[in-house]
Amino acid sequence: MVGRFFVQEDSFPLFATAAKGTEGMLRDELRERRFRGVRATRGGVSFVGSLTEALRACLEIRIAQRILVQLASFPCVSADDLYDGVRAIEWHHWTSTKHSLSVRAEGRTDALVHTGFVAQKVKDAIVDTLRARFGERPNVDRDDADMPIFVLLKNGLASVYADASGEPLFKRGYRLEALDAPLKETLAAAIVRWSGWRGEGDFVDPMAGSGTLAIEAGMLAKNIAPGLTRKRFSVERFAAFTDADRAWASRHRTFLDAAIKRDFEPSILVADAAPDACRISKANADRAGVRIRAREGFLDQLSLPREGATIVTNPPYGERLAMDEALMRGLRGLMRLEWKSLHVLAGSDAVLRALASRSTRWLDLANGDLPVKLVSYE
Repeated sequence: MVGRFFVQEDSFPLFATAAKGTEGMLRDELRERRFRGVRATRGGVSFVGSLTEALRACLEIRIAQRILVQLASFPCVSADDLYDGVRAIEWHHWTSTKHSLSVRAEGRTDALVHTGFVAQKVKDAIVDTLRARFGERPNVDRDDADMPIFVLLKNGLASVYADASGEPLFKRGYRLEALDAPLKETLAAAIVRWSGWRGEGDFVDPMAGSGTLAIEAGMLAKNIAPGLTRKRFSVERFAAFTDADRAWASRHRTFLDAAIKRDFEPSILVADAAPDACRISKANADRAGVRIRAREGFLDQLSLPREGATIVTNPPYGERLAMDEALMRGLRGLMRLEWKSLHVLAGSDAVLRALASRSTRWLDLANGDLPVKLVSYE
């Protein structure tokens, strides 16, 4: 079969997935962390590296949602093409019958329109390949597989990836409590990066919710790698991940832990009118290794600790915003404070009308399935 098939070697095509609109910031982050072959595209950023580089991305990169290792890419228009292409992958390099697997799929062809069928066909091909080689089949674990597989059908090609991250990377491990509709940590990290704040001056979130923006800001300023709170990523369970790779992983975690700025405490203030928000924010921040100050109060009561703060916030969306006059007054009042810069994730035109000023710059994003606009005033 014509296509590209990758076996265990020093360098693989890797792909970091990203929320819509954050691809450029993720590209810059990967370049700053000295990854190779970095190129932004729709939905994420491609780069190249070894399995330990895939693990390093899981540990260090704040904006990526997942890190994928490409195993193969081949022409695919039918179920037979898909089955044959997956069977051509040298699965014994990657996994074994002692490892569990899972498969998810996206995309379609004219003949393959149901992602559930595509995932089942891929699973069958992997199981048949391993059974033919080892005489037994692997287990399937949809929740915590040793080898999570992702298949993308697009433009007449099937691309097969091993998911190096396993659970999505926004699951940092510090947010054990949350209010309704919390902001994902990876999107919060992108918003903080957009703001330009790196620990100088005050960081203020006057509608803190579960504290995610403030915590991601504090982790960035203190150089706390976002993946350090995770005990293990899926790539470390691949059969292709060697003992030498595991020794490197242990040393690198030690290196990242030593690089944390434990003696530096940035000035971070959060506020929220919800009774539990301040308590939840502080508890989540403590688990993340970040110290924040929290004040309970409505937005229209906000005062800054001093001039020159960076304000970054995510107002509530929907009918609550249009009906809550105190919230509208508070948004208007933000424009009268003596801040250095103001950055607002606006999920409604009502937010922009309340701010009533032309933004310095803006960016279209997606918060889950909801289109939102990140607006900045500087």
